[in-house]
Amino acid sequence: MPDHKEIYTRQPVNYHLLVMAEDYQKNLPRALQEIVPLFNKDILDMGAGTGRVTQIAAPLARNLAATDISPAMLRYARKEMGSLGYYNIDWVLADHRRLPFRTRSFDLILSGWSLCYLYSWDPKNWRRNLDVAFNGMRRVLKRSGIVILMETFGTGSTEPVFVPELDLYYQYLYALGFGVTWVRTDYLFKDEKTAVNLVEPFFGKEMLKKLIIGKEQVILPECTGIWHRGF
Repeated sequence: MPDHKEIYTRQPVNYHLLVMAEDYQKNLPRALQEIVPLFNKDILDMGAGTGRVTQIAAPLARNLAATDISPAMLRYARKEMGSLGYYNIDWVLADHRRLPFRTRSFDLILSGWSLCYLYSWDPKNWRRNLDVAFNGMRRVLKRSGIVILMETFGTGSTEPVFVPELDLYYQYLYALGFGVTWVRTDYLFKDEKTAVNLVEPFFGKEMLKKLIIGKEQVILPECTGIWHRGF
């Protein structure tokens, strides 16, 4: 079983190469814009990692804050986004359950493949952890604010599936009144060696069987659920 905590703490470069290979079709930005236009919004990106979702929001947001619990991830994201010309992002080391922002600060909260760890990393206390996180989100959202969560609907799958390990988490989101849609966000790699080197450490050796190997490219299918609701 890959150790995601270790990857987030010590391997930001390889992690960034992996996540930037995702969604080569650019389906995710279009889907987000269909749910709510990002232009001129005050946006919080929770669990920003190395800036996967931050790069979508940065060109459009009025103000943008990005949090993560990993100093290594935030350092890499700040450097990466600076190289792209985005210097106006407020980078904040923060836990999802302790958001250090003023009440009614944001129009929109985005969180990509991150909130689920409050469920999976602490199985005994997952409900309490998520309750605290959502109470914090409600506090920092402006009235009529929106939360959009991106979570896996099946790595290696060409059709959406509820990942069994996250079933109670999905049910929790439904109970909160979240609607959900989904898009394909396939990974594209230049060759098999690159795919193996990036996919195996994060998803495990079994996932290598899901690679679609062509003459000039390698694809790993991915379905992403986009959960959304207003608060």
